[in-house]
Amino acid sequence: MLAPMTRRGFVLGCLLLSACKPPAPRPVSLAPTPALQEEALRPIERPQLRILDLHETPSPDGKRIMLTGTLKNDGVGPTHELVINIEGRDDNNAVVCSAQAVPSTEEVLPGDTVSFTATLDNRPETVDYHVEAIGR
Repeated sequence: MLAPMTRRGFVLGCLLLSACKPPAPRPVSLAPTPALQEEALRPIERPQLRILDLHETPSPDGKRIMLTGTLKNDGVGPTHELVINIEGRDDNNAVVCSAQAVPSTEEVLPGDTVSFTATLDNRPETVDYHVEAIGR
């Protein structure tokens, strides 16, 4: 049977354990890091559409207005889906009528122009038109 540990034996045991040297860590071999290379990125090809003009022509009976206009792609990419929305607005900038214009083509290459046409109700409170062209 073992004798119970004395306080002195306990302290001596702790001192011996604390004096022990921890084992040296083993070296870790890492895979070689590949050399970094700079990759040239292509510029983003985006269309940038600008409305050049807008003309209104009343119908013979005066109930409708035909709006015709031209837009230009000033961007560096073509449009593939062209949507043109037109809103007639009053003095308070509130929308009083709207229509989606029909472009002569949906694809507009950089530097090209395209015409569009829309027909809206001839509302007497209309003082201005807001045209928004979106190309994807």
